[in-house]
Amino acid sequence: MPVLMLTPISRPAPRRWLRVLSALLLIGGTLTIFYVNAKHPQDLNAFDRTVLTLSAPLQRMATQAFRWADGVWFEYVALVDVGRENTQLRSHVQQMQNRLNQLREVDLENQRLRKLLDFTEQSGRPFRTARVVGYDPTSHYRTLRIDRGLEGGAVKGMAVATAQGVIGRVLRCWSQYSDVLLITDPQSGVDALVQRTRARGTVEGMGSAALRMKYLLRLDEVQEGDLVVTSGFDSVFPGGLLVGTVSNLRKRPSGVFQEVQIVPAVDLSRVEEVVLLESPPPPAAELEGPPRPAEDP
Repeated sequence: MPVLMLTPISRPAPRRWLRVLSALLLIGGTLTIFYVNAKHPQDLNAFDRTVLTLSAPLQRMATQAFRWADGVWFEYVALVDVGRENTQLRSHVQQMQNRLNQLREVDLENQRLRKLLDFTEQSGRPFRTARVVGYDPTSHYRTLRIDRGLEGGAVKGMAVATAQGVIGRVLRCWSQYSDVLLITDPQSGVDALVQRTRARGTVEGMGSAALRMKYLLRLDEVQEGDLVVTSGFDSVFPGGLLVGTVSNLRKRPSGVFQEVQIVPAVDLSRVEEVVLLESPPPPAAELEGPPRPAEDP
């Protein structure tokens, strides 16, 4: 007799039934709540009022959760926009700051150029302006380089100054540039006067930031704080240009001259614009007197 094999019917697992039942209850409860809320208040019965009473806390919680999520989202978006706006504002402020710095530099340059113009008008000599483009660290001399050369009218030996005082003289020239030997170089020399007493000597560089005035007699009256100016006797610098201020002096018990140290009037490490002063025309070789009267025949 054949044996019938019965295949067991598979049943859903209890957990699966629970999930399905929970989903159905959730959907049904939600639809019921929507249905009851859609009714007119006069049409509500006892069941409807019970549903509204039980669902009110859940609705309140859901509303609060939605508002919280909505606030977080919009605040996040707002913060992103604020951050982007702050970045743009910082960039704009930086651009304005750079522009302000440029305008400040232009204003300072205009002030320096106005002082140079006043100075050149007082000097009474033809002049040429130039910009400092650098210092020569490899030179055996203490020099600075300017952007005016032979093509711009620069000539070796020309006096170089600023509105504050003496800088030096042109040492060598190229087509577009020139080197200026500073007064602090030991090879330099300027004929000068102590402005207060008119005592005369020669100012030379000491290879550092200081100067010294040579050939001042021991009997010449000099004191600390006296101003030293160019004499104009060397035919290079016009008279009256400020050279520096007496900072120290020493009179030996014996000897003819006294030792005087001078602080330069110009901070040579911060010079930006200079003036090249042309030399005055040479004096006439012979002075002409009045015409001689005609001789009687």
